[in-house]
Amino acid sequence: MEKYIFLGGGAFCGMLAGFLGCFLLRLYTSLADITLPVYLDPSIVGMVCNIIAMIIGTALTKVTKEEQAAREVLFVIPSAEKNIAEIKKTLKYSKWSAGMGAVIVIVLLFLWIVPYYMGL
Repeated sequence: MEKYIFLGGGAFCGMLAGFLGCFLLRLYTSLADITLPVYLDPSIVGMVCNIIAMIIGTALTKVTKEEQAAREVLFVIPSAEKNIAEIKKTLKYSKWSAGMGAVIVIVLLFLWIVPYYMGL
């Protein structure tokens, strides 16, 4: 059995580093009462920390045989989901949703945004 350091995987390492990077930088700027440049915004620093830690965490951890078997089961499509009629129905609803989103944008534009700017 191989021994290795388990860091929790790339996803966990990324989330932890992103949270800590964002939280600590925001805490520092609040306590020191300083303003950082836009490119050092805590959200951006958190994302950069997340990506770096995710890459390192993924490189340092190995997938066990049990985890690999569990992952393979996730990619098996159940026969109930291969029904063509259900697939067409799902596609129809997704198109309706996109259409309704466009309608809502237009309605808000003419009933809210335009009157607001005309009132200025």
